Amino acid sequence: MNKTAWIGILVAENPAVHRIPERSYYEQLSLAAASEKVAIYVFSPDQVNWSSKVVQGVTYTVSTKKWNETRCPIPHFIYDRSFFTNKAQLTKYHQFIRTYEQNRSGRILNHRLGSKWHVWNTLMRKTELHCALPATMLIRSTQDVLDWFTNNDQAFIKPNAGTHGIGTAYIRKDGKNRFHIIGRNLKNEKYTLDCPDLHTFNGWLKTTLRERNYLLQPYLQLCGQQGQPFDIRVLMQKNEKGEWTLTGKAVRSGTSGTMTSNLHGGGTAADARHFLSQIYPHRAAREIQQQIDDLAFIVCSCIEQNYGRMLELGIDFGVEPSGKVWLIEINSKPGRNAFRQAGLPYAERQAILNPIRYIRYLFEQSIGG
Repeated sequence: MNKTAWIGILVAENPAVHRIPERSYYEQLSLAAASEKVAIYVFSPDQVNWSSKVVQGVTYTVSTKKWNETRCPIPHFIYDRSFFTNKAQLTKYHQFIRTYEQNRSGRILNHRLGSKWHVWNTLMRKTELHCALPATMLIRSTQDVLDWFTNNDQAFIKPNAGTHGIGTAYIRKDGKNRFHIIGRNLKNEKYTLDCPDLHTFNGWLKTTLRERNYLLQPYLQLCGQQGQPFDIRVLMQKNEKGEWTLTGKAVRSGTSGTMTSNLHGGGTAADARHFLSQIYPHRAAREIQQQIDDLAFIVCSCIEQNYGRMLELGIDFGVEPSGKVWLIEINSKPGRNAFRQAGLPYAERQAILNPIRYIRYLFEQSIGG
């Protein structure tokens, strides 16, 4: 098989030789692609000329270890790694995707998921996932939150769209109308706030909810023996046979007194198997891991049925001290830093190789290879 499969890594902002998002990851992908007859370039919607069917992007040359500007054909496959910073980028993205699909130019490898609220409702259709999904409410007004605290003393709120724990907050009711808040602002900086009365709390709510849409969930005690929050990132990917495979599991642990364990918020990573065995008895730790594995495959099936083809998914699970497993979040553009920080070289390597091998598989299927 001598034909080359072209992969276009789609980003939100025009890449330049000196300004390439996720540079290290794309260089590793390019290195892996070299032996699989797969060509990779990075581009944005602005760099596509549909009349000439040419893309002006940047590509990494493995032999010289340098990035260069290049003109490439419309890609056979779109690997979406777009992270938007404004509405204009999102609008251009949607326009490009529509044109790409209308022209039947190729395949999109990982479709975008909807909002967290939409994803939660989608997953709730799967009976097998009910036991792992926290009760969730879309906040439509400050009164929704106030009503919640009529019968509850704690809550966790998070933006309906967003990543890295940005904008999340833990709220605890102290006494009749006093509230204590631990959160992360839109710069992902930790803050604490004490509201001595309902008026102050309501003011904070109005300001927070004005910035974006939020979800409310019960506060789940997802922490280790020392009170440090942790979650388990599972990376699910398609392999060279086009089948879902569990690439690796890593624990992301925060510091005591914080509410999130995301690496962007200062968390650290560790091998999930070793971490869980230190907290739970051997049999319990093994059962927790098996439950997480089983749920991950069910999630992949459910997401593809409702959102279209996926190349990979990052799935986050939380575990209570009792061993109860919760499905926290799903990411269609997962990172891989946790495996490197956790000292899991095999998972880190497979996380690079799997996308390339899966794309090669798809390409050979499409041309009758």
